[in-house]
Amino acid sequence: MKTKILKILRNADGFVSGQAICESLGVSRTAVWKVINQLKEEGYEFDAVSNKGYRIVNYPDILTKSEIESQLDKNDIIKKINSGIEFTHDFNLKKYDIIFYR
Repeated sequence: MKTKILKILRNADGFVSGQAICESLGVSRTAVWKVINQLKEEGYEFDAVSNKGYRIVNYPDILTKSEIESQLDKNDIIKKINSGIEFTHDFNLKKYDIIFYR
């Protein structure tokens, strides 16, 4: 859920209400609040304004799994995984051919 919240906030032009986040993710307002607090502990800084919502004002100095995933497009990940599997499969076939056909 961290990744999804980061993606929502990163792609917004301004503030995003906690209610809008919880409706888009199908979770409670409390769940969103807990994730925002976890992100604060990881070094994210937010503007949080009543009746407006949240916006990211500063990112941490370290890369986290959620930070990286929030910037990736799902289709890119699938393409990379499929490409890796094909490469591994081809490599194994070539290696197999070398071992048995020499």
